[in-house]
Amino acid sequence: DRTSRLETMAERAFLDRLGGDPELALGARAALDSQSMIVEGLLSNADGSVFIRDAIQGPAARAGELGVKLAELLLALGDEELHGLVAGAS
Repeated sequence: DRTSRLETMAERAFLDRLGGDPELALGARAALDSQSMIVEGLLSNADGSVFIRDAIQGPAARAGELGVKLAELLLALGDEELHGLVAGAS
């Protein structure tokens, strides 16, 4: 259905932006409420000594963009150790 499709789109965009490294723990959860979507995400190193969590809200029609934007926000808040684990992080 539409709700599941949009929520999955946001979550996958978040995960795709951050890529994956065995030393990187990450997760995302999106929830659609009418035309608005909230995407929650977390990013951590493997031992949990660096842990960042945040959320973003916006129009459901921009689900993929919201996921990417949240990933970028968490990267901006992260430290050098996390940046080294994420492909394409600056």
